[in-house]
Amino acid sequence: MYSNSATKLETLFSHVEDAYRERARQHTKQYILAFVKNFEYLFQYTNLKYKYGDSKIFGPEIKSIQENLVKIKSLAEELDNKFMLFVMGSGKNGKSTLINALAGKQVAKESISPETWKIDVFTNYEKSESIKLKFKDGSEKIYSKEEALEYLQNEDLKVRESKKIIRAKRDEARDSGLSIEALEEKLQELQKYYLYRSDVIEMVTPIKNSKLLESYNLVDTPGLNQEIDGMVISNAKEYYSKADGIIWVLPGDRIAGAGDKKEIERVLKEYGNPQNIIAVINRLDNIIANGQTVDGVIADAKRFYGDIFNEFIPISARQARHAQEVLKNKPLSDEAYKNAISEYEASRFDYLLNHLNRTLFSDALALQINAKIKNTGLVYSDIESKIHDIYETLSEVNDKRLTLQKELEEDTMNRFMRWVDKFTEFAKKEVSRVRMTSDLYNDELWRMEPRKFNSFVKEHIVKPDEVLVGIQRIVNELCLDFSEFLNYKNSISLFVEFKHLYPVESNINFAVEYNEWDDFSNIASNYTGGGIVDTFIRGVDRMFNEEKSKRITDQFYQQLEKIIKNIISELGDKIDGYITSIECNMENSFSEMYGSSVYVEEFKAILIELMNCKLGEMRDLSVRDLIYNS
Repeated sequence: MYSNSATKLETLFSHVEDAYRERARQHTKQYILAFVKNFEYLFQYTNLKYKYGDSKIFGPEIKSIQENLVKIKSLAEELDNKFMLFVMGSGKNGKSTLINALAGKQVAKESISPETWKIDVFTNYEKSESIKLKFKDGSEKIYSKEEALEYLQNEDLKVRESKKIIRAKRDEARDSGLSIEALEEKLQELQKYYLYRSDVIEMVTPIKNSKLLESYNLVDTPGLNQEIDGMVISNAKEYYSKADGIIWVLPGDRIAGAGDKKEIERVLKEYGNPQNIIAVINRLDNIIANGQTVDGVIADAKRFYGDIFNEFIPISARQARHAQEVLKNKPLSDEAYKNAISEYEASRFDYLLNHLNRTLFSDALALQINAKIKNTGLVYSDIESKIHDIYETLSEVNDKRLTLQKELEEDTMNRFMRWVDKFTEFAKKEVSRVRMTSDLYNDELWRMEPRKFNSFVKEHIVKPDEVLVGIQRIVNELCLDFSEFLNYKNSISLFVEFKHLYPVESNINFAVEYNEWDDFSNIASNYTGGGIVDTFIRGVDRMFNEEKSKRITDQFYQQLEKIIKNIISELGDKIDGYITSIECNMENSFSEMYGSSVYVEEFKAILIELMNCKLGEMRDLSVRDLIYNS
């Protein structure tokens, strides 16, 4: 009876524990998804309404935010799945061999230079050998093994071809004599626009008869760091946020390799030293063969990595894997069996399995929930940072746009008025010259015959050819000045992504056109000439009218004023046209880089809402929640 009661009690506690585990997972999942739903509503509204996703600068950032939202939703959905045990490290550290040893069979491709940018998830076989590919937009597709491999091979081919293009364009840029700043921008351009990035983020492969995979998913990742001539194109932190637990593989025969530590520090600088990470020193067989001891290599690892990892597990994944394969073959001779067992024991692989059971696997639920919450926060911090950067950049460039627009209007008006003043000064000098000259000939002009009057005035007083040369000189200087000015204003008003790589060239040729020049032929007066009658009339006329020189000057001024007004009017129309063109260029370039300026303030307001959309602290699941919500 006692035994029966104990069994029932054990069963009851087992059911309660299972219910709590499930409820805890769902509680965490709903907490994450509720945040995403609220944030995604605002974000999608912004992106769809204002089309900022098409801009060169904000487009990639917005796409990255969208992908991060998918990542967060994926983290929540993965709470319905098994514990994700990641194996990370350099591709040359025996990572794939270790994965195969953990799975107990050949599952991971053993290669020293992995090309893929995805993660391989090996899961327990569930009556289907189909392979699932997951994409950045959250979609999934089912393929046969052959179809999936063909698809991924094509993706890898696209990556390799893009690398070839990048190298060729990089070499061409280096040989072209670009400045250091322009060359740096060229590398940025190549990485952003020429590097092919596959939309595949996971390949999920079902594996038969693997004991570890009955309870856990095993995850292979690309090498720590993939670069093209100094451009980091992939690194571990892209995959890290999905992990519930991590085995980090270190090379025992080169434990002091700076490259591995640099990448680990780069990842942990952002994510902090987690409790769900185990350091494995691989290639124990090479260590022993080189005369080192297990204790010696652990001591070396502690000196080099002691500030990162608390414990180190030396193993030989190669020996463990070889022994597993030998032991599968039956029947075995006693000697072959003993050798395989001896090799397996020498690999110290059981030390790793026991350590996993005592650490990661013994508290898998808590680690999984904590990892999802922490990683959600880490991914969201990246979103938050991008939202803040977009807001700051948008505010800065819009302020620049408004300042440029204001300065364009003010500087153009000031320059326009300076040239109006030059024409005014010219007119004053010419009018003064005509008055002074005509005063000298005033008496003579009253006695002059009509047929000589006009020609004398033109040749000796007005001198229209010289006046027109003076006007043309000012016009030529004006056109050159405005060409330089408008070219400068147009160049600084254009928003470009790579200003050193592609400096703006502006070819405005400012010219003022004239329909015709006035020849001052109408400067004349009645009652001129000789004879008694004319002399009498001229005398009367001088009693009641102004001096002849004044009348000539007034008529000259009127005609000169007409010419200058026509020029200034033509100048104003020309300037208005160019200013409109420059403002249009400014808006077009701004829209291409950052999106339409029309919605800037509304977009900024929504960005502020997004920045205020915080990921709050999750409330712990209480017993009351378990009882009333199960």
